[in-house]
Amino acid sequence: MWSNSSVTFRDMETTEIQCPRYQAIRKHTFRMYEKKDKAYSVLTMSTEQQVTVVCHGCLFERQLEEKLEEKLLVKFAKEDLIRSAFSLSERVKH
Repeated sequence: MWSNSSVTFRDMETTEIQCPRYQAIRKHTFRMYEKKDKAYSVLTMSTEQQVTVVCHGCLFERQLEEKLEEKLLVKFAKEDLIRSAFSLSERVKH
């Protein structure tokens, strides 16, 4: 059986939060990673998702607490669905 894995990421949202390295409020970006495992190049077998946060000052990327990560995964999935629906409705109009 042929299989392939790919990892992509998207910067989802920017906010001001406490940076553990600077010990101050700094701009941070939440980054969503998606790992997709495919078999036979067409069938997606599994998808893993993870959200991290990146400081704009020190560029340190760190994992989030599990509860916050789960909450953000749900939020970003909803935003993706809304964006996809809007895009589809725009294509139907033309």
